[in-house]
Amino acid sequence: MTSKLYIIQGFTYMLVHREYTHSYPAKFLVFRDRVIAENWTKPIQTGLVTLENWESHTKNPLITKVFREMKWVEELGSGRKNIQKYAPLYYDKAEIKIQNEEKFVFSITYRNPKDFELDNEESQHQAGTKSAPSWHQVGTKLGLSRHQVEFLLTFCLSERSIVELAEKMELSDRSKFRKKYINPLLDEGLLTMTVPDKPNSPLQKYYTTEQGKSLICPEESNKK
Repeated sequence: MTSKLYIIQGFTYMLVHREYTHSYPAKFLVFRDRVIAENWTKPIQTGLVTLENWESHTKNPLITKVFREMKWVEELGSGRKNIQKYAPLYYDKAEIKIQNEEKFVFSITYRNPKDFELDNEESQHQAGTKSAPSWHQVGTKLGLSRHQVEFLLTFCLSERSIVELAEKMELSDRSKFRKKYINPLLDEGLLTMTVPDKPNSPLQKYYTTEQGKSLICPEESNKK
């Protein structure tokens, strides 16, 4: 089993169950500890939905037929069975949340979030003083003012899109904004991407790394 295979299958099922009469974009978000799928829908099953009582319905029969001929999808209800079968193999405490209203949201946690706290502690220990660069080092290397760096890193404590960032900085040219502000912070390891394999993905967002947090919140970093 490979994560790429299941990502491809996830995209395929998103297309099969897509509500094409609505403009809401289907989303398949992959994080380090969980996967979230969002699709607009016209719910047939109401009330609390769990894996145990989840009812499968053919949303787009023509698309389903084509994908089945191509062996891109299996029989009706196979997705639920596969989740129940394989999710515990990734993480024995996998948490699954289903929202079945106008917007269908499916979330599955496949790794313990605390694992990343250990990873961060280990990486900081190995990096030594490099994990907490000084403002003088950063400002000189990036060619940005302390105010600009601190502003962007603080704003990106929550995941932000390039549109949000450019608007916050009151800049209209996103290409120049990315080149001047975002790329240097990425290269320095102060920012990172939610979709690192596809830098130009329309779903791309940026957030402050532990190294970036140590720069704007040194006292919190020292407590750890």
